[in-house]
Amino acid sequence: MGTWTLIGLIIGFVLIHPGARSDPPGATWIEEVPGTPGKDARLVLRGSTGMSRLLAREFLSSWDVDVSFDATRALFAGRRTTGAREGIYQVSFDSGSIATLVELDGLLESPRYGPGGWIFFLWNREADPDVRALRGGVLHAIPPRIGADPERISFHPGFDRGPVVTPSGRLIFSSSDSSGLLSMRRDGTDISAWHEDHGLGKGQWDPLAWESSSLLARSPAGSVFRIPESRHYTECLPAMDSDSLTRRKVEPRPMPKPDPSLVNARAKTGEIFCFDALEGTVEDDPRPVDLRGRIHMPAFEEGPPAFSAEFPLAGDGSFSLRVPADRPFRFEVLDGSGAILGSMKSHIWLRPGEQRGCIGCHEPRGRAPVNRIIEALDHPPGEVES
Repeated sequence: MGTWTLIGLIIGFVLIHPGARSDPPGATWIEEVPGTPGKDARLVLRGSTGMSRLLAREFLSSWDVDVSFDATRALFAGRRTTGAREGIYQVSFDSGSIATLVELDGLLESPRYGPGGWIFFLWNREADPDVRALRGGVLHAIPPRIGADPERISFHPGFDRGPVVTPSGRLIFSSSDSSGLLSMRRDGTDISAWHEDHGLGKGQWDPLAWESSSLLARSPAGSVFRIPESRHYTECLPAMDSDSLTRRKVEPRPMPKPDPSLVNARAKTGEIFCFDALEGTVEDDPRPVDLRGRIHMPAFEEGPPAFSAEFPLAGDGSFSLRVPADRPFRFEVLDGSGAILGSMKSHIWLRPGEQRGCIGCHEPRGRAPVNRIIEALDHPPGEVES
């Protein structure tokens, strides 16, 4: 055996063998070998010197990698053997050891590092790992506690894609329940639109990566766009080929500062108020009278059945409601005859104890609310009991 062959074998052993120590020389990125997740997709550690080594060599399949902020570890989704459950795992570049974070029934995708030690991933618990037809699942988070169970953080009737974690720590993702891209805090609160589809094809967007103060995302038609953070509501630029689409660089990056959670685990409801439900809906002057709102809550998971209820609007068009937490809902505005004047096309939710407000229905993005005290806050929130 030649000297260089022996050296190559030693390096391969150090990089892959669990329990061995390594500083991978020339290791600069991780890329996914094309294949089917759960079957033959594999992750490869590559370097500018020509070094190429399988990551998680002992696994049947590995996919969807993310590198830690300090570039010492990587997350990936994987499957150890045929018939085994899929899991989210963490590999140390220093030791090569692999830690199991979760192993669950169904399909797992897109593990991502978040601020404060949080980890996010997609989980489709209903799907058969051996019949992987469509990408997507429901956003879950693993809190930074030893032995912590995954927590669901999105609550709409549909599947998510993403997420991408921004430098501010917010999650950008898409939902089959709505068009465009959405954003929320790490605990599932403060969900809002981040970018609308602008007629770039019907279907679901796919957030891919964050690069140079911009989001790279694939449109429903399959084209990749660069959406600048500073103009994310209005600007969508065709993207050139980027390494971020096919590989993850092994290099340090700033960790977002963890923000305090707005969730009160002991609460069963959240509160929402609206400045003017007619904003962006009715332009008549004088505006219609005898208006009311209606809330729709669809049947969700194994919870209560579908539910609708009407509620009064204050004279200035405002309302304030207390709504069951962790359940999707949407609003409509009705006139005196029951005709629908405005309607939300997708669902939102409130986490336990969350308090949030909106300006109106279909109001222009970026509009600031009128500086006034709304009439709906003169009395306690109305109760929505499904």
